[in-house]
Amino acid sequence: MTRIEAPSSIAARGVTIRFWSDAPSPFGRTPGTTKKPFGHALRAARDSPLRAEAIGIDVRAQQWSAFILAGTFAGLAGALYAFSKGSISPETLSVPRSVDALVMVLLGGVQTLTGPLWGAALFTWLEDAVSREVAYWRAAMGGVILLLVLAFPQGIGGTLRKWRSR
Repeated sequence: MTRIEAPSSIAARGVTIRFWSDAPSPFGRTPGTTKKPFGHALRAARDSPLRAEAIGIDVRAQQWSAFILAGTFAGLAGALYAFSKGSISPETLSVPRSVDALVMVLLGGVQTLTGPLWGAALFTWLEDAVSREVAYWRAAMGGVILLLVLAFPQGIGGTLRKWRSR
């Protein structure tokens, strides 16, 4: 395990403090984006690009803007991951890791902003709990995930949203 040493110079400390203070700010702004014109334009471009073009939305520009925004979040997440772990190895980008991320999103709910966070928390907890107790933990984990997806077809976030709206 590598250890990240504290920065020695005042300038490096300032960069570290600035990094950790700025990192969470886009995540706090994300929920409001869906209710603003940009979010509505993205939804219109996703649901019916032809209609969106007809009412004057530049679908290609909206798609590029969403791509840039997603890339920014992905880059920020990668920088935070590298900073917290101290290094990145090629096994971090393996296919099972990508499948894990997809399962986290499906468990949490695709149509919600907080759903993937719920799914990641549940998946990580399940993986930890099941791997300690069962020898063939991947098979057991697959069965548990299958049951959860059948029980909560909209994911955890979608189910919580439905329960709250009652």
